[in-house]
Amino acid sequence: MVVNKYKKCPHCGAKNDVNAKFCLKCGSDLKNVKITTDLPGTYCLPMSLDTEGAKVITVGAIPAGYSLASTVEVIGGGENYMMAWRSLMESLNTMLPVKHFDGIANYRVLSPFQTSIQDAKLTLILYGDGITKDKGQ
Repeated sequence: MVVNKYKKCPHCGAKNDVNAKFCLKCGSDLKNVKITTDLPGTYCLPMSLDTEGAKVITVGAIPAGYSLASTVEVIGGGENYMMAWRSLMESLNTMLPVKHFDGIANYRVLSPFQTSIQDAKLTLILYGDGITKDKGQ
């Protein structure tokens, strides 16, 4: 899976190398700018840490204020990579409220694989840590 990491300039919006200290387009200081990570198909996931009541979805460690509830395995499939990704995200979005999770952390997705020679369907498997908000949060 291709993962894009970059520093987005707060002044002009240009994407810069993760090690950049200044924006190559406008020269703005990037020393304190956090690294942005784009995963393929993430537009299918309408969730954000910044949205009140939203589920937390991160490839990073369990965020402050959350605790590990259980490990998670989610499967999605489709005729092509995008359909498999969408199926995976739909399964994840369905599973989180059923399990009473407030999100998932440390997730990783196995490379797509074909389930059989006769079946042209691609399968994706997501593994991660189901997390819940700490009491009092």
